[in-house]
Parts: sequence; C-alpha cells; structure tokens
Amino acid sequence: MADFLQLQVTVMSDGTGPIVAVRGDIDVASSPELWMRLSPLLGNCRVILDLGGVTYMDSSGIRVLETAHCRSIDCGGTLVIQSVPSIIRRVLEITGCDKVLNVE
Repeated sequence: MADFLQLQVTVMSDGTGPIVAVRGDIDVASSPELWMRLSPLLGNCRVILDLGGVTYMDSSGIRVLETAHCRSIDCGGTLVIQSVPSIIRRVLEITGCDKVLNVE
C-alpha cells in the first residue's frame, strides 16, 4: 500500500486575486496536475499559493514553483507562497529556492 496523500488543489478568490490551496504530496506523479491548475491563473495579478496542507515535495514540485514564479514575473504579476510547512520550507532552504521565490 502506498504511503502518500493524493494531491488536492482548491482555487478560491479573496477579491484581490486567486488563492490556490494545495494539500497532499507534490511529486513527479502529481506536479503536472498542480501546474495544470496553477498556470492559467498566472497573469497580471497577485496569486497566493497556500502550501499549508503539503506533506511532501520532490524536485518536480520545486520545478513547478520556479516555473510559476518566472511565468508570473513575465506576465507582470506576483506569485506569493504562503503557509509553508517546516519540512517543505527546509527543502526550499536546502535548494536555495527560498532566496528566489516569494515565500512568506
């Protein structure tokens, strides 16, 4: 039996822009789904990516965050990453992504 949590992506709005709440594991199997749900929202606006429910993230998840960050900048928008669990924050620190991405 697999020991993982299926990815759940919920999109809401706070009136100033989209909020994308993510739960579960972001890995090679689920990162394409996250990108598919996140990429159409990236534009000339502020997008909040709430990772509070993420339990695991591998390099494919980091790649989605980096690509989304760059796409937002290219479109004149901002991607803000919030509610990052300590285990995921540590991964971002080890890879140096915390210095590039807009992590609150």
